[in-house]
Amino acid sequence: MDPVDEAIAWAAQRRQELDEMNAAYEEIDAREYEEFNREMDVRDADLSERYPS
Repeated sequence: MDPVDEAIAWAAQRRQELDEMNAAYEEIDAREYEEFNREMDVRDADLSERYPS
């Protein structure tokens, strides 16, 4: 395999790895965002009970 083909193959492999990492991080972010929203809902409910409008 010539050096250009090797570089192209390496870049394609690296791109796939980065895409997989990005997808994993997006999944983690989504779970953390959902957890944060649940925590804020609990906090808001508590504040609503303490300080009714």
